[in-house]
Amino acid sequence: FLLELLQECGKLEIHRAVDTSGFAPTATLMSIAEQTDLFLFDIKHMDSEKHRFHTGVPNELILHNLKVLSTAGHSINARIPLISDVNDDENNIRKTAIFLSACPTVKTVDILPYHPSARTKYKKLDIDYQGEKMKVPENEKITSVVSLFSEFGLEVRIGG
Repeated sequence: FLLELLQECGKLEIHRAVDTSGFAPTATLMSIAEQTDLFLFDIKHMDSEKHRFHTGVPNELILHNLKVLSTAGHSINARIPLISDVNDDENNIRKTAIFLSACPTVKTVDILPYHPSARTKYKKLDIDYQGEKMKVPENEKITSVVSLFSEFGLEVRIGG
């Protein structure tokens, strides 16, 4: 369905952006890439076991797919959901910045600080909100994260 939708949008000269976690077979992602103008690619954690703990899946395929897309010349904005005590430690941020700076077509990094705004939506749907225990990153932490990514030559935006 996505491939057909992207093809039809292309025929109408509509800009095509795909927001992805990158957790898909590489061949599938590459076929989608041929019909995509921009990828919004989430990077949640560089440590595979911590990634698995927080998301349910390891990150090797995700990181591989980002490298493959970038090496093939596809335009990518990296997106980092920043969550206190999950992925905001300096070691993880530095590893992420090193990885992204080695991807030739990743120039922009969107830092997406966690916020509990979904709480109300979950309550209306009578669904347990798993984000209740997560903490909003402090402004000082966000500033230090932006600074670290900037040191690696990446354009950094907050939000996005």
